[in-house]
Parts: sequence; C-alpha cells; structure tokens
Amino acid sequence: MSHITPADFESSWLAFRRSATGSAIWRASEWVVGCEIEWSKNEPAQLFEAILLVSENDLTTGECKLLGSGPIEALLANNFRNFATPIFEMAKSNEKLRIALHGTVPPEENEAEFDLLIAELEKNNVTSCHSPPQQQRAGPKARPRHSSTQHHLVMITRAYSLGTRNPPLAERLNRAAQAARSASSAGAFSPSAMNALCKGP
Repeated sequence: MSHITPADFESSWLAFRRSATGSAIWRASEWVVGCEIEWSKNEPAQLFEAILLVSENDLTTGECKLLGSGPIEALLANNFRNFATPIFEMAKSNEKLRIALHGTVPPEENEAEFDLLIAELEKNNVTSCHSPPQQQRAGPKARPRHSSTQHHLVMITRAYSLGTRNPPLAERLNRAAQAARSASSAGAFSPSAMNALCKGP
C-alpha cells in the first residue's frame, strides 16, 4: 500500500464509516480496515498521521469511538512505546482524540500505563466534555484480555464482522478467535495452533 497516503486513508475511512454496509461506497472504501492493520505493523508513522487527519473532521461521538477501537487500537497494539505518548499529547488539545482513546483497548502488557495516561489526560482536560466521565470507562477487569497475537486476530475478526465477500474465511477467523480465547483462559494459548485454524483444512 505504498501508493496510499494518509489523506487517502482519511477520506476513505470517513466514507466507509458513513455509508451503508454493503453499498458501493462502502465496498470501495473497505480497504481501510486492512490498511490500518498493515500500517500499524509496517508504516506506523503513516497511520499516526492518518489518525490525526481523521480527528480534524467534524466527527460524531460514535465515529470518535470507532477511531479509537480501530486505527488507534491497531497503532498502539504494535507501537505502544513509540506512539502512546505522542497521541496522548495530541489528545490534550483534541477532544475527538480524547473521546477516541476511551474506546481503545490497549495491549494487556501496557494496560496499567494506558490507565495512567488516561487518568492524566482527564485530570488536565480543559476542553468541553461530551464523552462519558472516566469512572464509566471499562476498568481493567472488564476489558478483553489478549496477547498481541490474539489482538491481531480479534482486529481481523472485527473487520470481517462488518461484512465480507469471503464467508468461509470469516468463519475460520471466528472459530480461531474463539479457540484462542478459550485456550488463553486455560493457559494453553498456542500461536501455531491459531495459525492452523486460520488457514483451515
């Protein structure tokens, strides 16, 4: 996706989120879901810039939360150390990013640090507040708990839950996600087993 720019992502992400599922516009812009995952791993600076561009638009609260549970969550899943501080710094003066971060589930290993950053953000918040107060956020015990590998699987499963033209793959991903969660709860999570499920027979 080297030919895609953050501005391309911005316009297509807005079109994807604001069009009817399955419509021509929705199908033409659904590539952003795969792009956010790829950029989070290979071009995180591109994804960070795209997130900032999206946040400059007139977003609804729901769109802000989708920005948090999609691109921001993908970015932090792979690049927490490099991008958590910059995005929280931007959120101090950007209410839409602040709302978006309330919809983000951080990697399990960074959960405590993420909560501290959220608390600091709310303490210093001087913008008008239209998002739920911090105490209404899901606490650590209420969050899904998954490793980085599981995190990517959950993200991909979310993408296919929006609608896919490859139902067999979606079904394999859903079965893999369920198996990964069950194995993880039992302390027997195996990335190789998960990959085998994703590939199918």
